[in-house]
Amino acid sequence: MPGLRPLGEKNGVVSDVLYPGDLLLLGETIATLTTVGAGAIPASAIVQAGLYRTGPVGGYTDTMDTAANVLAALAGNSPAADVVPGTSWRWRYWNSVAQAETMAWGAGWLQATPDPGASDSVAASLWRDYLFTVLCSQPVTALQAIVTSGSKVVTFVLPSGRVSLSIGPNTPQNNIQVGASVTGTGLVGGQTVASLTMGQGGITGVVLSANASVSSLNGTAVTFGPTLQYASLGSGTL
Repeated sequence: MPGLRPLGEKNGVVSDVLYPGDLLLLGETIATLTTVGAGAIPASAIVQAGLYRTGPVGGYTDTMDTAANVLAALAGNSPAADVVPGTSWRWRYWNSVAQAETMAWGAGWLQATPDPGASDSVAASLWRDYLFTVLCSQPVTALQAIVTSGSKVVTFVLPSGRVSLSIGPNTPQNNIQVGASVTGTGLVGGQTVASLTMGQGGITGVVLSANASVSSLNGTAVTFGPTLQYASLGSGTL
């Protein structure tokens, strides 16, 4: 991977290259959560520098917001947000109470392989750092498709006269990406798109990361969505 020296801004003009000794000014903030017991970590907190946790009086579980909501928060108010697969950021969870925390992950989160640390818990009075990475940034899309038990192949059920899903900037909902999460009847949890099946003019189906467990030969609703990956980078005492 080549090195990249970012540009800075001075007097409203993006022109200055950053060199050693320059100070990069960021807009990082730390979110807080004070819920007594199990809590929900909103997307707005996940796209900050980290979360400082207070409140619980016993062991508890906090649940991360969905990948779709986190990607929307990353995009902010920009209509042309450039949150592409491979985008990553670091995030710290401070467990300031004398109780162990268990992390639950919302829809669209996948654990990294390998994962250097124990990602799903933060012991009492410790912090833990995570690395979050965008694997797939496509919008949530529901389609009718044929799935077969024991097979990874999914074939889209298309309207009469159509042979494929056209893709492009005018049909973003059809731009199924490799790495997208896949949910539906007979599909195991954590299922993703391994590859696309292309036909005349666009996409005719996908190949999954695991076999389906039931058959829907007349078509069933299959939902594709964005995915984020998490990995623990280590922990320490407060």
